[in-house]
Amino acid sequence: MSLLRRSPTNIPIKMSPNTFPVQNLQSQLNSFFNSFWNDMDMPLLPEMRTTEFSPAIDYHETDAGYIIETELAGVDKKDVDISLYDNILTIKGEKKHEEEQNKNDMYRLERTYGSFCRTIPFPQKINPDTVKAMFKNGVLKITLDKSTENLDKQKKISIQ
Repeated sequence: MSLLRRSPTNIPIKMSPNTFPVQNLQSQLNSFFNSFWNDMDMPLLPEMRTTEFSPAIDYHETDAGYIIETELAGVDKKDVDISLYDNILTIKGEKKHEEEQNKNDMYRLERTYGSFCRTIPFPQKINPDTVKAMFKNGVLKITLDKSTENLDKQKKISIQ
């Protein structure tokens, strides 16, 4: 049974109950442990905090195709992976932050990581050969042209 869910930007996303079982389990476990510590009235230690990162996506349709923009501040271009398969665009990435202090007799190293995966289905066929992705000043912009042909294999999209 498939479900139709709307993302925060009101783009329909096809989901089935078994689409992301590990991700759903991880989210439930994070929620359980966060509520456990909150019920105990104890603050979470920095290493116990969970990081969930889901960048917002701006979606615009034109006569010729689609324009997708997403803000990925703090994400390196090399940590972003874009692919197109069966008229579904997938954007994956990881946000990494490391802060180190070494003063006198104190040493502190704090690391934060957060990965994300966004999928965007298109109601029309997309030309995989004309997809362009640009990453500038923390904003990823992807342009896709409409097509009449089917995409029969996955296409990895390089970022300029």
